[in-house]
Amino acid sequence: MNITELLELNAAIHIDMAELDAAIEKANRLLVLLEKAKEIAGSQNDEESELIGFLGEDRLKSIGECIAEIVRQNDLHKSPCICKKLFHYLSGVIVGWNPV
Repeated sequence: MNITELLELNAAIHIDMAELDAAIEKANRLLVLLEKAKEIAGSQNDEESELIGFLGEDRLKSIGECIAEIVRQNDLHKSPCICKKLFHYLSGVIVGWNPV
């Protein structure tokens, strides 16, 4: 092997290492996202279990279906950000309601 071939091989190895580093970085970012998704799923399962305890499974399902229909009728399923703001707003409004 002459010096030119060795330099070309060295350059190829350097490029492969850079690609490997980029792939490792992407994998690490995916792991972080996966951990966040697991946390969210766990939180949702806890909330669902708590609501089932308060309302019962059938009543929770019925209420969820009614809410889903309102969301669908108003095309809010196409705007998750607006939907999230609406539910946040409503939770504040409901807290202000006087108990009957």
